[in-house]
Amino acid sequence: MFVEFKEKTFESYFVSELSRKSKHIYCPDQTDEKYLGFDAMFYMPYWRHCFWRFGSHFGAWMQGITARKINDMGNDFNRVFPDLKANLFFQFKRPEILTTPRAKEWRHWSGPYFRFSLYPHQHQILTDLSRCTSGNARVLYAAPKLSKTADLIKAANDNKIVKKTQVVEAGMLAGHTKCSYSSTSNPALGHSEPEEVGAFQIEGFIQEMDSLDSQTFTQTTKRLGSNIKKALAENSEAKHILNIARSAATYGWTDDIPEEFRDTWLDHLITVHAFSKAFGITTCLLG
Repeated sequence: MFVEFKEKTFESYFVSELSRKSKHIYCPDQTDEKYLGFDAMFYMPYWRHCFWRFGSHFGAWMQGITARKINDMGNDFNRVFPDLKANLFFQFKRPEILTTPRAKEWRHWSGPYFRFSLYPHQHQILTDLSRCTSGNARVLYAAPKLSKTADLIKAANDNKIVKKTQVVEAGMLAGHTKCSYSSTSNPALGHSEPEEVGAFQIEGFIQEMDSLDSQTFTQTTKRLGSNIKKALAENSEAKHILNIARSAATYGWTDDIPEEFRDTWLDHLITVHAFSKAFGITTCLLG
């Protein structure tokens, strides 16, 4: 059976805790302003004024945008995020909890364990993205080591959601269709042919972020947008889905985007946002 709580519930708790562990965080597919998401990025007084003046939807506002406004807004965001250190792509999973010796992978764990499936098309996108980022971003699966809603809430109150999460780099699960782990394990196992897969230590990574090179907000969004397009370059179906998502996010503005706006930081930010929405992948920019 699956764990009690939904995937989105777990994701919300995880991202909330991650934001508290970081100096600042930007998640374009979140709508809560405390994460400064794509839909909430007009929290700064000047841009909020423009947003409401041009319409109640971001896409409507873009119909009146100018190249100068894009540049000015980029400069404002660079002042807010002058030193982004890490880019994490998360595919959150709702695992099964296996509790009987008849379970297929029981012999590897000798007790109750968790298991989630990897969906071929999505997994291919994740592994392609992992390859195209060349180590400048981490592409990760994240699944809880908890099965009960009450335990999830307690972990959230104790600020231990990240600690009680199994995180695995997508590239390390290439060639597998499932991943299993226990509530007390560090490494996981990829299946069908069992292969030990090391866990990605989020908290350790955050502690080491100060040693990483930093980029401004506009530099980061341009790099990530380019990486996403490169990852999908050979996947015609995924590219089509991404383009539909870009159009939906901007109410058609990107269907025939003016040449002066192509390859700007905002053009790439729309790609990052649309990618997250279209494929259920949560993107976090951390500083």
